[in-house]
Amino acid sequence: MDVTSPSSQTLFDCGDVITSPLVAELVEANELDLQGFLARHARGDWGDIGTELCLANHAAVHKKGYVLSFFPISEALILVLCTELDRGETTAMLIAPQDPRLWSRSDSI
Repeated sequence: MDVTSPSSQTLFDCGDVITSPLVAELVEANELDLQGFLARHARGDWGDIGTELCLANHAAVHKKGYVLSFFPISEALILVLCTELDRGETTAMLIAPQDPRLWSRSDSI
């Protein structure tokens, strides 16, 4: 089996799905098909990731590690899915890699 190709079958259970407020808002407005992305994630389609993370995900599926997916949903936003070690939860959040606020350091606490 080519570990860099998605399976036609579910490889693991995503467990309970925890969403960030923005993900929940987009799902509620029918602007994000979260169930579709979760299905892809569980089948080994981990979106826009490199070979190294793909191989790490494949190993994680079989050795109960964290499984990560990155799905670009627009030019500015990436949907990140992270399934926990015990498969009890998958967290869905959005990141904006071009937003400097995500990467700049804040010294205020």
